[in-house]
Amino acid sequence: MVDYGNNAAGAAQREKGANSLSRNQAIVFDALKRDGNPMKAYALLERVKDEGVRAPMTVYRALSDLMEMGLVYKLDSTKAYSVTSSAASDIPVFLVCDTCGNSRMIGSEQLEEAARDSALQNGFSLDRLRIEVTGYCCSKSA
Repeated sequence: MVDYGNNAAGAAQREKGANSLSRNQAIVFDALKRDGNPMKAYALLERVKDEGVRAPMTVYRALSDLMEMGLVYKLDSTKAYSVTSSAASDIPVFLVCDTCGNSRMIGSEQLEEAARDSALQNGFSLDRLRIEVTGYCCSKSA
């Protein structure tokens, strides 16, 4: 997976990628942007069927390409896909509710700096940084 980083060059590369999408990539990307929340591939397939994207493999291929371009992230905890923030300073920190499944991406330069410093102090060089925080945004059902 390519990580274009979260600097001005990374934002420019993401913008360039968004402007050179194939038809299927554009349909999948636009559906993710419109929804605003991370979506699983099959839920995404339901959203794009009326636009001519009807095969699961077509959606998975488009998502894979979009991730390679740095336009989409896959949340490990929920197996859902999310559009990368267009802001150059946003570090991908995902807040995922264990009850309702709602997710949102926030930016945190402090978390990035702490993670990079900690990695370097332990002799580890980061390729990419993505943080997922699971918890509750709503009442926890008993």
